[in-house]
Parts: sequence; structure tokens; C-alpha cells
Amino acid sequence: AIYPDRSAAHHELRRKFRAVAFDAIRKIAEEGKTILMTACLADNAADISTFEEHISMVRNTSVPIYWINLRCDGSVLEKRVTSKERREGNKSKLTDASILRQMIGEHGLLSPRQHDNTVRLIADTIDVSRTLEESVHQLLHILHRQY
Repeated sequence: AIYPDRSAAHHELRRKFRAVAFDAIRKIAEEGKTILMTACLADNAADISTFEEHISMVRNTSVPIYWINLRCDGSVLEKRVTSKERREGNKSKLTDASILRQMIGEHGLLSPRQHDNTVRLIADTIDVSRTLEESVHQLLHILHRQY
């Protein structure tokens, strides 16, 4: 990593990267293509600013942006985070339940609301505590309800 910590320089580098990437993504979206991105943004000033960068991709276009927060029952989430498969995986992911509980206690997910007419924002929440199939069903319900 260029900036391995989460310093101001690290955040500025990420912001500059997003500016270039999001400009290209906006052009693709304007061609009518669907863009799927993931983000985990908290309800704090820095992440609200990042959310505004996401919104800028579709501002003043007919392209909708779907913001779907995933919620999971605490005990189910702890089981998933501490699972053998996750611990033995080749990605560096959180596997410590105490850190998970601390993060949940200190941070809340950003839940954006429609605040102007320049963006078509569809915000919702999916409960992913159960099976993958049930989560997919919830997502499809959100998508179909808009058309």
C-alpha cells in the first residue's frame, strides 16, 4: 500500500482515485448500462462526503442510484465473522467477534434520504440474517417495486 495507515494522505489518495473512476463510471451509466458497486459507509462527516461523491455520478441524469444497507442479526453476524471458512480464507477479513461488537457499538451505517430533485435515490435495507436466497428475494423486491 502507498499509505498503509488511514491517514489524511490515505483518504486524499482514495478521494482522487474515486474522482477519476467515478467520472468514467458516470459516462458508462449515461449509456444505459447498469453499474454495481459496494461500499460500507458510516454516519460520519468523512463517509457522508464519500457518499456525496457517489451521488455526483448520477446527479442531473435519469440514472437511479440504489443505496441498499445490509442488516444482520448480531448473533448470526458473529457466527459468520468467526466461522472456520472465514478464518482460513486467503483474504484479510475481520474474524474477531470483540472487534466486531466494538465497531457496531461505535458506528452506525449511513442511511441516506432523498434531499433534492437532481438525483433519483432509492434507499432501503435488506435483512441478510437468513439464507442467500431470501436476501436475493428481498433485493429483487426492491428493484421491481421501482418499475
